[in-house]
Amino acid sequence: MTSRRSARGLKLPAREVIRAFEKAILLEGKPDTIRIDNGPEYRRREFIAWATRRGIKLHFIEPGKPTQNSFIESFHGKLRDECLDQKWFASLSDAKTKIENCRRFYNEVRPHSSLGGYPPRDYQMNSSYEKQAMNC
Repeated sequence: MTSRRSARGLKLPAREVIRAFEKAILLEGKPDTIRIDNGPEYRRREFIAWATRRGIKLHFIEPGKPTQNSFIESFHGKLRDECLDQKWFASLSDAKTKIENCRRFYNEVRPHSSLGGYPPRDYQMNSSYEKQAMNC
């Protein structure tokens, strides 16, 4: 993944954001709408054209209103509390490794109350089995 550093942090080019969304669509299916903030990567013509071609509506939250995207704000809080505030990063490479470990734990091991106490991966597997059983 290519990224650039700016005074405000790490910037992702629109093509990297599109690549991430394409991967998510392959795994989860195409959404009707994506709720996003007003980051420059989402305001680029390349990203808007991609969403239009895919038939995906873009719902931009109001500037300065992060509560309009409460799911990501909740995730950011958990990432801060359960990973970033708990670790010491010796280098960028060390940070990437430790954050990836936190991501895997969050998605594969950590129970989520919104999923009935299942980790997302187990919940997804159970949902897949239920869908297959219904098709029999």
